[in-house]
Formats: sequence, C-alpha cells, structure tokens
Amino acid sequence: MPALLPFRAFTDPEQSSIYIPGEEPVRPLRLEALVQDAEPALFIYRQSFGESVRDGVMGLLDRAEAGPVYPHEGTLPDKLAACAEALRAGQADPGSLWLWTHDEENRLAPLLRTNEPVTFEVLDRFGCLHQIWRKSESIWIEAVQQELENKELFLADGHHRYAAGWNLATIQVRSQALRSLPSHRLVLEDGFVLRGAQPIQDLAAFQAETPSGRARLGLFCGDGKLLGIDVPWDMRHHLLEGVRVEPIRSIENAREAVESGRAKMALLVQELSLDEIEAQARSGSFLPAKSTDFYPKLAAGILMYRHQNETVNPPTPHLPGVRYPSS
Repeated sequence: MPALLPFRAFTDPEQSSIYIPGEEPVRPLRLEALVQDAEPALFIYRQSFGESVRDGVMGLLDRAEAGPVYPHEGTLPDKLAACAEALRAGQADPGSLWLWTHDEENRLAPLLRTNEPVTFEVLDRFGCLHQIWRKSESIWIEAVQQELENKELFLADGHHRYAAGWNLATIQVRSQALRSLPSHRLVLEDGFVLRGAQPIQDLAAFQAETPSGRARLGLFCGDGKLLGIDVPWDMRHHLLEGVRVEPIRSIENAREAVESGRAKMALLVQELSLDEIEAQARSGSFLPAKSTDFYPKLAAGILMYRHQNETVNPPTPHLPGVRYPSS
C-alpha cells in the first residue's frame, strides 16, 4: 500500500472554518454545511509568502506503509489527552499534520508544479497565500505515491495530533523556504533564577564568539537589562525544564512581555537548522514541546477529513521511526 492515500475531502462553501492553528482561535464547524467531494483525491498545497514558495501534497498518511516518521518534540500528557478528545468530538477542524521530506533527485518537486486553475485560494492575515489543487488522476497519484515510497518523513508541526492518531497530512519538499524561526521562551513563574548570566551589550556579537561545544543565549530580566548566558551545548534546550513557560516569536515581543510584567524573564534562543532538527529527531532525544516555530503555518479548514465520524487511536508516546498501525 502507498504511504499517502487519496481521500474524499469535506469543504465549507462559505470558508467560515478557515483559520491558522496556533495563531488564531479555533473556529467551530457548521457540520450541516460541509460538502464532501464525489471522488477521492490528493491535493497539491502551495504556500507563497514574500519571495518564497513551498510546495507539498496533502492526503491520508498510512502509518503502516510509510517510511519512518520522525517527530522532534516531546508531547505533554494533558495537551495530548485534550487533543485526542477534541479529535473524537469532531466539532472543529484540527488541520493537517505538517511534514517534510528530501527530494535529492528532484523527482517529487516537478509533480507538485502546475499551471492548472487553482481549486481553492486563501490569503491569510499574515500575508501568506494558500493555494490548493485537487488531483484525482490515477497516473498522477501513482507517480506521487511512488516518489514518497520509503521516504523519511520529518514532522514540522502537529506533534500532539500525530501522537493522538490523526492522519491527515501535508508533506512538503525540503527547500530553502522551509525553516524554523527561533522559539524564544517567556518564564511565567516567580522565583526562578538562571545562574551565571552576565550583562552584555549585543546578543549577536556575544553569540558570534561562542566557543566550540558551547551555546550562548540571551536573557531579559525585569530590570530591562540584556544578559548573556554560556552553557554546554547539550544543555541549551533543558535550562527551563519543569518551569512554566510560554513560547514567543521575536526578540521585540519578548522584551515587551517582560517590561509589561506579563513575564518574569525571557530566554532568547538561536534558530535551529533543519539539519540539526533532523539529527535530533533521528536520535530519539526529543526537544521540549514548542522548541521550534515553523512559519508561516498551514491553514486549517480549507480541506477537511471525516469530521462527522472521526475516531483516533489512543494517545501514544512518540517513538521515532516506529510505524504505527493505521487508525
């Protein structure tokens, strides 16, 4: 069986269900208004933002037949249970899992380029254009499935949905347009102290002189001073373990959160390369939840799957490379 299967998608003719997971409140579905396609299909999914374009294909991930699927972040038990319950309830669109794969021989990418009229098109409030083409031709579907056979798949976003058994997936070709922004951390607890931090003038200059085997991070505290902290490389993701934190995008937003009193301090981290994320995922040493920030995100609510009768597997811990049975 192929790794990615066509499906009969549900759509909302009024597009009132469309939102960006993690960036906007979830929009409840009007189940009675959804319309299902007459035949199964795979879907080309293109994101265009600025000068960048990312191409992918959406379908149902057959975990029993797919090559190894590598998550890179751990999951939190309470969030995993809540995600599984939300999937079972089927009252909102959870969106697609977001994965990437390599295409060294450049055989998958050409299949995802098209000049055909677009089937669905949405411009989100962040300026990203989401375009989708329905593709039901058997020759094209078989060609895509063949190129995905036994491919390594890396999970960019949707770790809790993946662990809960959700199988709607968009697989993108790895390119320069795919990157994770730095996912800075707001510390929300009183009394937490990071020892060894020293005042610095410029974070970029401080990090540019990082010794081999070390990592250098920035720190905003309540007095508005910028500090720097130098730690062993292997410790850089574990400084805030057990501490109540919140991810935040951009140094400016982190500074404002501390200065306003919303956070006690902010830890400023460096961007993770895709090579490092892939190596971390293959090793099975998971990063803390929300350590990466792939952006812009996929839209939910454009194409939907089985929302009226959704069942998922019981939540399961992440095990990289394990081929879980299909739901």
